[in-house]
Amino acid sequence: MTEAETLFSQAQRAFEAGQYRVAIDRLTTAQPQAKMGSPLHGEIVLWQIMAHQAAGDLDRALEICQKAVRHPNLDTRKAAKNIMYVLEAPALQMRPEWMTEIPDLSELEAKDRKNWGRSNNPPPPMPKEKEKTYIPDPVDPTKVEIEDDRLVWGGLLVAAILVGLVAWVGLRSGG
Repeated sequence: MTEAETLFSQAQRAFEAGQYRVAIDRLTTAQPQAKMGSPLHGEIVLWQIMAHQAAGDLDRALEICQKAVRHPNLDTRKAAKNIMYVLEAPALQMRPEWMTEIPDLSELEAKDRKNWGRSNNPPPPMPKEKEKTYIPDPVDPTKVEIEDDRLVWGGLLVAAILVGLVAWVGLRSGG
């Protein structure tokens, strides 16, 4: 692994940990060590743009991005154009009703922290015993009258005729 690759890897880890200034330092050191025009050089430049943007230095991110759109590597140029589009887009105005206010919990007393999730209210009373639902006695199957249902027998007859017809057609065409 080259020195540029090592620094790039360190920069990526720092970026992902939210240490954007450390990432910028590593990327700035790695950039001249990578071969100009190489995919690695292009990746370093793109990560520099993202690190500056994440650190709040949008002017510097835009400046690097304007140079990156002329990078010798085609993939880097394409990505830089996409990032440029995002950087130059107007900032969206956020309405207050779109936001959720998160209360500041930093001033909670230590005793309150011990009881997080606990309530001072007494537990709810146990539910009263419900009335038993009526479950009828099972019916003896030997005492159930079974009548021949004409619809069921008619359906079975139609199904048998269809199966016979399909078999007959199959034998005629296959034979």
